[in-house]
Amino acid sequence: MRNTLLIIIKAYWYLIPAKNRARCIFRESCSNHVFNKTKIEGFASGLKALRFRYKNCRPGYHLMTVNNETILVTVNNETILEKDIDFRLLTQQNL
Repeated sequence: MRNTLLIIIKAYWYLIPAKNRARCIFRESCSNHVFNKTKIEGFASGLKALRFRYKNCRPGYHLMTVNNETILVTVNNETILEKDIDFRLLTQQNL
């Protein structure tokens, strides 16, 4: 199962060019994150990562500054720390 998930992600990378993929709100893209989790920690961990990213990596988030650190609150009220937020979102906030 683990290898199947890894092959699906590699096929996604091959079939859809990076410029045509949806932009991720996380610093590490969703497909890279799920690939690395699956490769290192196994199939179950990869599926958990995929589920979390699928539920939370979408429009409708809010950026907030708390104690001089930016946090992102997703539509599902999950909190993402500044170290995990994509740079383009952090620079948009400062405009």
